[in-house]
Amino acid sequence: MSSPSQGAGSERFSDLYPLTFGKIVAPVTIPIEVESLGISMVGVYDMVGEVDAWGKVAVPAGTFDALRLYVHGEGEVTIGMEDEEPVTFVQSIDQWAWMAPRVGQIVMTQQVTTEFPALGDEFEAVTFTQVVRLSDFGFSTTAITAASWGARKEAMFQQYD
Repeated sequence: MSSPSQGAGSERFSDLYPLTFGKIVAPVTIPIEVESLGISMVGVYDMVGEVDAWGKVAVPAGTFDALRLYVHGEGEVTIGMEDEEPVTFVQSIDQWAWMAPRVGQIVMTQQVTTEFPALGDEFEAVTFTQVVRLSDFGFSTTAITAASWGARKEAMFQQYD
């Protein structure tokens, strides 16, 4: 992996938008530092990406013109618990997200492979794949047209009076 740039929060991918075919996402390093309830996680993920395809994508919510954003990441994280020896795992992440204008992400497929090098042959690499798709799509209400659930329920029952 090339030398990634540092980033935090939404600035990490600030060069991503607007999406265009062929756009390269600058390498990013995402630090992991979490400590809670006696468990600590420390590590880093390096990620790069590219808008590598376009086309029509059909999901339960409809058919959309979309661009595909491919992101690859690699990371190493150490988990420590009180009175226990820390364990380090290595992950490789490949993610493909289809993005539609004015809608956002409509389909995302992610494959994650996790290895525990210190455990040697005792523990084989684990790979899981998940798919997320948009099943419904609607426009957001504005403050002018928004109504509470109680007001909507009352209006619904009034039509039967």
